[in-house]
Amino acid sequence: MDAVAGTGIDAFIGGVEAQQIPVDRRDALLIYRLVPLTGAAATLEVETGIEIGELAGWPAVPPHWVHVPNSLQLAGGGQQPSTLDGWSRYSRPHPGRLDASAAPAREWIAHVRALLGTAT
Repeated sequence: MDAVAGTGIDAFIGGVEAQQIPVDRRDALLIYRLVPLTGAAATLEVETGIEIGELAGWPAVPPHWVHVPNSLQLAGGGQQPSTLDGWSRYSRPHPGRLDASAAPAREWIAHVRALLGTAT
């Protein structure tokens, strides 16, 4: 369970790491690795990231952008250059508010894992 108390960056990192997913800082991004369950990248460990600046309101305000290496293309458009060289960011906001009373990081990771399932 990732019901980590608090808000902001430390709560996000704590919630993700509570799921046995290490988080590393790379420039202005927090990078974590996920294995998509479906799609072209299924069974592969994929780096993905989130801008640190987007976590000020975590978990009440979920991040808007999902960052991935340029080697992956997510379906649906909305691609822009990332703040990290060789990466793109995709406009993929969470479809609603995260449940801060339960496991918001687990919910966010499931959201990103599903998005990675659309990768080509």
